[in-house]
Amino acid sequence: MSSLYYFNGEQELIDVLAECEDSVKRDQMLALGGAEITSPSDWASPSLTTASIYIKLPHNSPSSQEKPIPFPTTEISSPVQIQIEFKPFSAIFLANGFTYSGTTYTLSQVQATIPDAFASGQVQFKQQHLNMRDDAVSARFDLSKQALSVPLKHFTQAQYSTPLQSIATPQTVNLTGWRSGSVQGLMVWCVVNSSVSDPSAKNPLQYIPLQSVQLSVNGLVYFTSQSSTANQLIDLVERKTASSASTTTLAWNSGTNAYVPTPAVMYWTWIPFAAGVETLRDESMLSNGLAISNSTVQLEVATGTTSACTLYASYYYNSTLLLSGGSAEYVF
Repeated sequence: MSSLYYFNGEQELIDVLAECEDSVKRDQMLALGGAEITSPSDWASPSLTTASIYIKLPHNSPSSQEKPIPFPTTEISSPVQIQIEFKPFSAIFLANGFTYSGTTYTLSQVQATIPDAFASGQVQFKQQHLNMRDDAVSARFDLSKQALSVPLKHFTQAQYSTPLQSIATPQTVNLTGWRSGSVQGLMVWCVVNSSVSDPSAKNPLQYIPLQSVQLSVNGLVYFTSQSSTANQLIDLVERKTASSASTTTLAWNSGTNAYVPTPAVMYWTWIPFAAGVETLRDESMLSNGLAISNSTVQLEVATGTTSACTLYASYYYNSTLLLSGGSAEYVF
């Protein structure tokens, strides 16, 4: 039996979008995750009530250009278990009280009609087979005594989150939850709390652009950006696409009893500790990062808003999937 590893939904989304090869694929990947239902008539459209979500694990990637080596499940004795837990529907849907045909429906009455279950669901996998069983690693080596190392693009540690004060000026937080290992870098993003909690103004993907970002380890500054545009420029130079994606916000129109979508952009920030590498499909290359361990990591951010916010951070580690004795573990 191996350990159970946890990955949160917000970091899964950022990880998937950040690994897309170009901005068109990135925006399409987000759009496939679920469309907007802005009026009662939209519920009759299967295309609007169906979503397809890519599950990002340490050994797979949405990138077709830098696709990693597949997980050799033939070399383990137990099945791979993937447990998917969905957030409650109330955390996703907007709800507004309204008047229709002379009858007024309160916010609580509308919230009571929010769906509480899926009509159907499925999980789809891609499987590859060897032409000859003799080509399997276990046919050539005794994996009860030896081990097979499968290099990974990275391993994403379970996300860290912390509340930010309701001030627009810079504030400092201590980033915790680091494990021992080589850190490639970290993703940072921020959302206004009302975008997640306000039932009548819920836009949970409205990650705001941070006005300034500075990260230090044991007092040594490793990353600094004094404006949101400089922040995005640094990320754009470092990676294939900008650290942002096209989305929309929804606002209630009481005159039409429908929601009005407005184009918007969601932002995140990549803070690198290792030199960037680019490999072709089924290839890998190691670029050592920074050993954080018990170091003090401080992040100074300015949100540019006086609204209460929540800051998220996701740590990216160099890692290898080690298979031996019929089990598998991530090694850092």
